[in-house]
Amino acid sequence: MPFAPSIIADFDADAIAGCALWCRADRRVENYSSVFPSDGDNVAEWFNLVGGVSIASEYEANAPSYDASNPKFNGHPTIRFNSASNEYMRYSDNLDQPVYYFVVCAWDSPSAAFQFVIDGDDINNRHTFYSAITTGRLTAYAGLNSGAAGTLLDSNAHYITTYFNGVNSEVFLDGVSAIDMDLGSQDVLGLVIGASYEPSLYLNGDIAEILIYQADLSVAERQGIEAYLANRYQV
Repeated sequence: MPFAPSIIADFDADAIAGCALWCRADRRVENYSSVFPSDGDNVAEWFNLVGGVSIASEYEANAPSYDASNPKFNGHPTIRFNSASNEYMRYSDNLDQPVYYFVVCAWDSPSAAFQFVIDGDDINNRHTFYSAITTGRLTAYAGLNSGAAGTLLDSNAHYITTYFNGVNSEVFLDGVSAIDMDLGSQDVLGLVIGASYEPSLYLNGDIAEILIYQADLSVAERQGIEAYLANRYQV
């Protein structure tokens, strides 16, 4: 069963087995002075709330900034990525299929360019989803590309669930299936956040929360996590 509202309010990602990463923009974020950022500060590190490897900026000149209160996300803070400044972050740990990614994000203009939210850090090892240029369609890839199968995006905040598991792969936009097809069998050695693997093809938009489960979650577990995200961000 999906989580009850009281459980959603007290959500603990680590209570579900297999949580590899949990980053939320209102918790354990640091600027380049190693303190919690003020609005507009560059973000140096976005800490993993379940322990282990965190997300970090590679260079201060390409670090995203902190938005302390974003109205698109029910007033919650976000990590703001500006494609004009080539902003991105890295996560340096292996992730093997089956794996679930839950990301709360928004594109400023999804059809303006190819804009990657998450990608692997190598051309042959990729778990990615992005908005496609001109069409603005949600697109995913782990060795095979979903192409035009994805749902049209807009500039609102969304929670996106990407399940990479070969022929059983599926992508959900706000809890509704958007892509259901074989996305490939690649695993990753690390991730680029806010850009493609090179890095290039940068995101112009925001990310509020990321959860990654190195597990084959049940439908009830997936829906419970999605219910928590929908409730928190009112999307």
